[in-house]
Amino acid sequence: SGLALIVTDLDGFKDVNDTLGPAAGDQVLQVVTDRMLKVVPPSSIIARIGGDEFATLVIGEVDPMKLNWIARDIIAAIVQPIVVGGHEVRISGSCGLAIAPDHGDTIDELTSSADLALFQAKNGGRGRSCLFTPALRAEAVARRMYDAELHRAVERDEFVLFYQPQIRLSDGALIGAEALIRWKHPVRGLLSPAAFLHALENGPLAARVGTWIIRSACAQAAFWRREQADFHVSVNLFAAQFRADNLLE
Repeated sequence: SGLALIVTDLDGFKDVNDTLGPAAGDQVLQVVTDRMLKVVPPSSIIARIGGDEFATLVIGEVDPMKLNWIARDIIAAIVQPIVVGGHEVRISGSCGLAIAPDHGDTIDELTSSADLALFQAKNGGRGRSCLFTPALRAEAVARRMYDAELHRAVERDEFVLFYQPQIRLSDGALIGAEALIRWKHPVRGLLSPAAFLHALENGPLAARVGTWIIRSACAQAAFWRREQADFHVSVNLFAAQFRADNLLE
């Protein structure tokens, strides 16, 4: 007998809890559970494994195509409107899929593979599913390595700002510049933001590096203003800087 795992994450469930309260959230979870039970094979086992996350153990021979169909039915069932206390609620679901033994021959390995597939599915937007591939684990390992490298880059001052001139079209005058971050990587040379910005802005260092960008750009602006009093420098902000307490300061 075969075994496969579908990990389903609810998108938008936290908003229901925050706006309508936990009792409404519990009702939504009950409706979602009932709907999932109706669309998965009868021998399947469904468990809630987190606040808004479910695991479906599909027992019996399944191939990737059949598993994708099951996931598609789960997503279609979740996305239908739910009425709670007179309010119409709409949430969606994303699914990560893994099949034993190819994607893991223990429950921990299978869950890890399905979680990586779920991460990939959610990266593509809401209401999607993804089947695990070995490349997803390799990417996760690379992400962890990148996180370590980014910490080293901050500690060793490997980031540098380049300045793109801003020209006034009416008379061609240089009126300012935009500060753009680059990474002087000790092995791979000078890296453009495309190579590392996604990892940086979604990691724990974004606010810290953002503060460094502001301070460095201000120092450079002060230097240039000795020559041109109205010269200005633009900086790009990370979303994390708006969540920190010191952006205004």
